[in-house]
Amino acid sequence: MTLPQQCIGWIGEVYRRMGRQLDMGVALFSAFRAAGLTPQMVGLTRITAANDEAGIDFLVESVRSLLPVVVKLGIATEEIVGIDSLRQRLLEEAASDDHCVFYPRLVGAWATVP
Repeated sequence: MTLPQQCIGWIGEVYRRMGRQLDMGVALFSAFRAAGLTPQMVGLTRITAANDEAGIDFLVESVRSLLPVVVKLGIATEEIVGIDSLRQRLLEEAASDDHCVFYPRLVGAWATVP
């Protein structure tokens, strides 16, 4: 498992354990229909090189913001996460690979009353 995958796994596990819908964008259509609404939807995702520093910063700061919960829930220890060196480790791993990164999908929805 790559380091970016591990980071995404920590984030996803926090959401799962807190009972959050991991991919609510996929569920929006049926949620709107269940409410008797006619949904209109749009979505997008950004795809960049693995060494895109903005994407790495986004991932590091996401992990940093959830770190107390990651530790409290026993998902990972502070030592395993290594937040102070996480950015550099991600940059090093990205430099040694030739792949792209898909940012989280952004989904918007609106409805009209039938």
